[in-house]
Order: sequence, then C-alpha cells, then structure tokens
Amino acid sequence: MNFRTAVLALAAFAVTAGLAFGQIWNPLVANTSGGCPAVMTQSNGLVALQCTMANAMVGIDPSTPPVDANGASTDPSKILTWKTTFRYFNRDIVAHTGTYETFLPDGSAPYWATYTFPSGSIGATYGQEGGGMAPLGSGRAIFTGATPTTIASPFAVTLLAAQSTVDQLPDLVGETLVQQVDTNGNIRQSYAVADRATVTNASGTAFGVQMDVGYPNQDTALIISNPDPSALATVTVALWNGANDTADYAVRQKEVYATATISVAPGTSVSKTVSDLFSIDSNYQSFLAGTTPSGATPGTGTLAVITSDVPVGVGAVHIDINPDRSVVRTMGYAFPLIPTNQATAAAQGSSLVIGGR
Repeated sequence: MNFRTAVLALAAFAVTAGLAFGQIWNPLVANTSGGCPAVMTQSNGLVALQCTMANAMVGIDPSTPPVDANGASTDPSKILTWKTTFRYFNRDIVAHTGTYETFLPDGSAPYWATYTFPSGSIGATYGQEGGGMAPLGSGRAIFTGATPTTIASPFAVTLLAAQSTVDQLPDLVGETLVQQVDTNGNIRQSYAVADRATVTNASGTAFGVQMDVGYPNQDTALIISNPDPSALATVTVALWNGANDTADYAVRQKEVYATATISVAPGTSVSKTVSDLFSIDSNYQSFLAGTTPSGATPGTGTLAVITSDVPVGVGAVHIDINPDRSVVRTMGYAFPLIPTNQATAAAQGSSLVIGGR
C-alpha cells in the first residue's frame, strides 16, 4: 500500500465512522466544545489548558426504546445502549500532578454515568478528578449509564492539564471511543473523538497511541506511512505500561515491556496489528501471561510510543471482534511525542518537544 492509498484508506475509515450513525450530531465536527486551549492561570503560576472531547454517549439509545412497534410490550432484544471508553495519557517525560480530567455534560444539567477502571473500581458520577500521572503514563475509564433506565444524550469529557513550556499544548491528552452495543454484546456503531488541538496530521519522528493490549477480542492496527521519496524509514514501536505510580519516574524505562522494529520503504505505508507485530516476542508473551519484571499485565493501560529515524505519518485503527464474530474497525488518533534520551530529559525535568509540529 503506497502513501496515497494509505491516506485514502484513513479517510475512508473516518467517513465511515462519522456518517454511518444517522444521529443528529456529527462526531467529526464540533468535537472541541469548550475549546482547546482555554487558558487559565493556576495558583502555582503554571498555565493550565482545558481540552474537551464532545459527542460521547452513555445509556439507552432514545431511538430504540424497550417496546415493540406498537408500544404495547417490552422487547429487550431491541434495546441498544451506548458506552464511552475514555483514554488519556501524559505525553511528557516528567510526572504531572493535579486535576487531569473532569466528566462534564454538553448541557448545563449534570449527566450521571457509571465509571469503571481497569483496577475494578466502580462508581456513579458526573465528575472525576485525579492526583496526576507518571511520565508517559496512560489511563482508561469506561462510562456507561448510571441506572438501567438512563437515556443517552451527548456529553463531553474534559481534560485539565499543565501547558507544555515547549509547544504550549497540554501535557495530558485524551481520546474517547464511543460505541453502541446491542443486548448480545455486538457493537453496532463505533467512533473515536479527540480534541483536534492535540492531534497532528503532520509527519513527525515520534508519536503516542493509547490502546488496550491483552484484552480478549480486541486489537489495534498501526498504519505507518513514509512520505519521503528516497529515504527508508526505520520505525520502533515500544509498548509502555501506562498504569503506574507517579513516584516511579526515575525508573520509567523499566515500564517498556516489548519493542518491535518496522521498515517502511520510501513513499509506501505498512499496516500492522499489535498482535501480529509482537506475536513471537517473548517479552510480549510474558506480558500476556502477567510475568513481566515491571508487573505490567493485561488490564492496565498501554501506550505505544512510535519513533522513527525519518519523519513518518502514524494512524491507528481500533479493532473489536463481536460475539457474532463480525469485526468492527474504528479509526483512532495518534499524538506526537519526542524521540529523545528519556533518562537524561527526566533527570533534567524538561518537557517533551512535539515532533511534526
């Protein structure tokens, strides 16, 4: 697949995700309600940025009520529900403390939802706050309806993050994966939303992609495009254990539990799923078995850090296999990072420079 074909394929994924739902809102537009950045000054003197991802959904789809065509009886087989998976990560190589996420409605009234973290903790809320994240840390929360009768309406997820001193963008960025599910657990609709101010379409030498690794019937395809007409691109994909304590930044490199290398010929693209890319990697198999030295196991957040010796383009496609064995592919997002000596940078306390900006 050449570079132009890859771009067209990514565009096709985006169109499919955005136009196939028949909803009154468009997940490809107005996905920065509240805007990014909205500049605020914190008491410690740091500038905070607020970035919002709208068009998330949780609860029963109001267009498919649990009644038959005549409204005479309940038919559970007709119930369709929405859930939103909120992924976020610290793109900086130093730890950040303070509030890193809030869960807000699109309207003025609080919109309650049930959240579940990979650790198993669960609760009902319309607001979430956290104490911070380690360098290249990653998190995930799944939001569903707070009650069995919660009727879905669009809401927004907002990140509050310190401003990078290098590029003035947030150090914390995120993505929402929104899916409609039937009573048999089959995904009927799926799209991803990210704040456009934190996403780059430009070529760069390092990127980050949030993903779930090791979960049954889930995978991620990475699309690496090399627009250079003459230079071979050597691309390294490193899988980081994103869930960890903010105090462990001094030994952060131990959180890389698997690496792989991809060669991309000039003017071409390569598409690889994570499971295929690491299928014979012993460290990856140890991760799946829960025996990595760092303690990283399936069920924790994973961040793929993708670095290249020449500028490349990066795309991500979330893959789900339904109980009926149908496959759902959702175009995701890549966020730029920096290829640098992380140990030195962490010791100096410097911020990431964004590649491809």
